[in-house]
Amino acid sequence: MNSAHKSSGEGVHNPFLLQALLTSSISYLIQHYGLPAPPADLRARMGR
Repeated sequence: MNSAHKSSGEGVHNPFLLQALLTSSISYLIQHYGLPAPPADLRARMGR
């Protein structure tokens, strides 16, 4: 019997919010810490 919440392990509740948060976090880290930009294929997947 699985006692975890129904949605746990069954995908993301709000994929649009998750993508926006991850994209913003990555952009912040790149700008704030001077990290190199991710490869072009990853930037394309991020919508940047």
